[in-house]
Amino acid sequence: MITCKEDLKFKYVDGNNEELARAFQNILFSFGVKWSIFNDQQVRFPTGGCSSIVFNGETINLVSNEFANEYYDSIESLSDLKPRTKVEYEKVTDSIFDLKDEFENGNLHYNFGDDEWFTYKDEPSFAIGFKECNVYRKVDRPVEWWKDAAEFVNLNNQLEGKINAVLCANGDHFRVRASMTRDQWCDFARILLEQEGE
Repeated sequence: MITCKEDLKFKYVDGNNEELARAFQNILFSFGVKWSIFNDQQVRFPTGGCSSIVFNGETINLVSNEFANEYYDSIESLSDLKPRTKVEYEKVTDSIFDLKDEFENGNLHYNFGDDEWFTYKDEPSFAIGFKECNVYRKVDRPVEWWKDAAEFVNLNNQLEGKINAVLCANGDHFRVRASMTRDQWCDFARILLEQEGE
């Protein structure tokens, strides 16, 4: 997950991938990073077929593809630049009169007490669902790395019938107490490294 400019240090994108290159630049601009030669303007695309956009830790630069491949790590897709998210459903408390657009766009949902969600398709069922307070909207929430770690620890300990798995969060400090095999600890470490972009 990208939370600061250091997460993009020594990374590059293909200058011919307009969407990816714009996203890369915009994220760096949001962290206060500037181009070394173009001030704070975005480079026009495509860049000419042989250029990559790189971040050296201080400034954004345009270099040859060969140089970028040798000295920088590639960002291949937009998903590499976006935080991981988890789909959740949030109860709607707005006035029914404010929900017209969301209803018409298929953004309002309901369920019957399990994890299976349905989209409201017609006005009568929506009106009944609203009356019964069974109207939800789908939201994408960023996944915090420690939630993945806690889920992994708890799942492995449930599978083995152990109940002494604990992941405590106190500010920036986390403490784990769990009984896991060597392979499970290695998998746990991979989860942490993936979330921090290592």
